[in-house]
Amino acid sequence: MQVREDRDTGRAEEPERTPPTEVELLRRQVLKLTSELNAVREDRNLLEADLDVMGKRYRGVKDELTHVMFEELVDRKGQRFSSIPPMLSNADAQRKQMSYGMHHDIGRVIWKSALSEVRSMIRQSDAMPCVLKIIKKTNCRKLSSVRNLNREISILSRMKHPSIVPMIDHWHERDYVCMVFELYSHDLFGLSNDYGSGMPETYVIQILRSTAAALHYMHGQGVYHRDLKPENILITGDGTDANPYTAVIIDFGISITANELDGNGKTVGLVGSPAFYAPEMLENKRYSPAQADLWSFGSVLLELVVGHILFKNVWMPCYNNASAGNLDTFLASIRRALETTMVEHNNTELGHTINSLLQVEPELRVKPRTLVRRFAAEMEPDSFGDELLGRRLREASGSDDNADERRSTWMTDTSRMTPALASDSDHFGERPASEVQTSWLPSLDSPFSPRDRDSLVEDERRLNPITHGEHVKDNLRALSMDGGV
Repeated sequence: MQVREDRDTGRAEEPERTPPTEVELLRRQVLKLTSELNAVREDRNLLEADLDVMGKRYRGVKDELTHVMFEELVDRKGQRFSSIPPMLSNADAQRKQMSYGMHHDIGRVIWKSALSEVRSMIRQSDAMPCVLKIIKKTNCRKLSSVRNLNREISILSRMKHPSIVPMIDHWHERDYVCMVFELYSHDLFGLSNDYGSGMPETYVIQILRSTAAALHYMHGQGVYHRDLKPENILITGDGTDANPYTAVIIDFGISITANELDGNGKTVGLVGSPAFYAPEMLENKRYSPAQADLWSFGSVLLELVVGHILFKNVWMPCYNNASAGNLDTFLASIRRALETTMVEHNNTELGHTINSLLQVEPELRVKPRTLVRRFAAEMEPDSFGDELLGRRLREASGSDDNADERRSTWMTDTSRMTPALASDSDHFGERPASEVQTSWLPSLDSPFSPRDRDSLVEDERRLNPITHGEHVKDNLRALSMDGGV
């Protein structure tokens, strides 16, 4: 390229520039984008470093806030959260852990939920098998979680009944609150799992007696469970006359006490487990938790009598789309489900009892004290005549209030022996750790619930595999020969 000289000015003219090719333009754009990308990467690395620092600070602040919730908010003079014990020193906490073998054995995991984990342990002083419920404090993000924990400890500390699980020990350490209970061999779901088409009524009545007695005592103490289901009922005994099955109610995590109710003894809020919570909980109105417990009790007995398969395929689907918006449809499906499942039991005293518990109108549900009298151990188990049945129910109701009298009338009126529910038109159970793991417990995994599992692995819902003795087999063979099963 030659440089030409301007004749007028004598200055050299600039050379003619060749326009860049398309490839050259693309190359320049790539270089520019690469430079911008490198700058973004540097900014991202800086942000990640800042996030790491902020994350460490957040976890530290969260740990401190947890301690504030469990210490500063526990006002023992004002009786606020006063049932949660003071936090132990590290040395005292280690001694507690050693007394239950935690220093060398973290135990078998029995149960997990969103807030707690349950493990089997051995008390070192007497080699007694026990259960340790561990609540990780950092999981209690809401004040209501701390309130529920305080309430549970308070209830278990004062409840003294053979059919309510006793709390052996409890303490509060830096990262956890722990409660210790006696270990039982199996729960009610595991026991009934061996009877696919329903348990023998003899066994169901044994369980009914002790559960009704526990509910009568519990409600008399102003405590309402609100999550009664087979998984929350442990079983002792072997079903024989000498050692009958006895229910032991556990898990008061979402229970409520009388001093939290309004002047009419009612509360509000949908809690519990699908297939077991009462229909009135869906109405967004205030309801009696005592009467809601009775519905749950009736659902438990229904599952025992009809068996898991029928309960799962007929009763549980009624709750799939249950809501306040389709309450009429829900009640109609409940009525049809009861008619389907109870067709073989409507003429038995146990069947009448289940129907009287599963009344849509809460005031019509039979009271626990009436059930305790009705199924007293000395009652003859084979007399189900209508006349005798009506007399016994009237005697059981006695001088109870008008609601009991109405229940007795309903039970003896043959035109209303079918479940009087309603006309056709009419639960729940993220947890960054601190920088230094100071406790013996490993991090908790994601929660699971037994009833969320597939039916093919139902045995995993048991607390422990159950093995019946030969006496149970003999009893079943005898019942089969007599036509009782």
